[in-house]
Amino acid sequence: MFAERYRGAADTVRAPSVNVATEYDDETGKDSQSVDSLLKVRVAGEITRETFWSELQRRGELSSSFDAVKEADALASEATGMGAEEGATDNVDPNAINDYVDDPSAAVA
Repeated sequence: MFAERYRGAADTVRAPSVNVATEYDDETGKDSQSVDSLLKVRVAGEITRETFWSELQRRGELSSSFDAVKEADALASEATGMGAEEGATDNVDPNAINDYVDDPSAAVA
């Protein structure tokens, strides 16, 4: 623009325009290989669960309504058996199979 003005063409010079890309989903891709790579980094312990979830959400793998706090609470409840429905067998002790034959209620913790 300055060079054109220097040459005397100031009346025909237009201001330049710039486009800034703010979304990089097209460049990172939404393919399964990208998610697999992210999962490998998570399994290796190089990123936190929250970062993993955030990246999955950013890539459109998790919905925008996904709530990491609620999910973490649900996972904690599930791990302690508090989230199991009454009568569910998620908390069966695999070592209690022999006791189960004699007393079926003994196999459930």
